[in-house]
Amino acid sequence: GHSFMKRVLASMPKCKMAAEMSGHIFLADRGWYGFDCSLYNAARLIELWSRRTPLDEGGPSFSSELDRLAPPLPTTGEVKVPCAEEDKLEVVAAITDAYADMESSTVDGVRVRFNNEDGEYVGWYLARKSNTEPVLVMRMEATTEEQLNAMKTTADQRVSGIINIQKLLDA
Repeated sequence: GHSFMKRVLASMPKCKMAAEMSGHIFLADRGWYGFDCSLYNAARLIELWSRRTPLDEGGPSFSSELDRLAPPLPTTGEVKVPCAEEDKLEVVAAITDAYADMESSTVDGVRVRFNNEDGEYVGWYLARKSNTEPVLVMRMEATTEEQLNAMKTTADQRVSGIINIQKLLDA
C-alpha cells in the first residue's frame, strides 16, 4: 500500500519517483517532499506534457505516448483470495518461504521477480494481506501471455498447498 511506499521512498534519497497499484504516485523532485499529492503530480504532468510537440504539428496523442512509455502487459488483475484475518501474516510468510530461491521484495507482502533462463526479467507475482478485508491480494504481470501462464503454473506448484489460489489461476 501507499504507506509502505512512502517509507521506502524516504529511505532511498536518490529515488525521485515511486508508484503503487492503487494509483498513488510519489514525486521527490525540486525540493518536493516525496509524498503523494495529486495536485502537485497533476501540475508536473501538465508541465511535462506542455513541452512536447503539439498534436496538430505531428506530436503524439496523450494516450499513444502513455502506451509507448508503459505498454499494456498481460496481467491477472487484482485477485482477492479469501484468508482469515488471524492467518494472513502466517500465509504470506509461507508464500515468501515458497519462493525463497527467487529474488523478492517484502516491503508490502511478498513481490517475487521472475527471470527467464538467461536471467532476463519476465514478470512478477505479488501476494499481500489486505488491511481492510479478510483476503490476500494477489496479482501477476508478465512480458508475454506465455510467461504469465508459466508463472501461474509455478504458483500452482509452490502456493496451492498453502492456500487455495484457484481464483488467481483462473484470472
